[in-house]
Amino acid sequence: DQLVTLAVDANPRLTTLALDYDALKRLVALSASACGLAALPPGLGSLAKLETLALSDNPFTELPPTLAACKKLKEIKVDRTAIADNKVLGYIAKGEMKQLAKYWEKTATGGKGAKGGGKKGKR
Repeated sequence: DQLVTLAVDANPRLTTLALDYDALKRLVALSASACGLAALPPGLGSLAKLETLALSDNPFTELPPTLAACKKLKEIKVDRTAIADNKVLGYIAKGEMKQLAKYWEKTATGGKGAKGGGKKGKR
């Protein structure tokens, strides 16, 4: 409950982040670089105070869109991962976490925002 930083780096046998996310309400930094993470759990999105997420050198191919709920997230490190979505990588490289969250929210709703997809076609 009091943990603010969790580092589990360099654990190649660690293939999942099976954590009690409800007990990590104060977590600000999570580092799991150089592990064997093939996928990331949606539970990461419940870490409301998370500011830094370091996940470099892992084989996963995507970040969970639930990370959009981490409004305090300032930095994501995903160097040498298998993420193929260039938009996600671009937002991360530029440090545009709010834009990344908007992108995830948009793609999670099938390409349409909460109001039905914008102003196009209105007169």
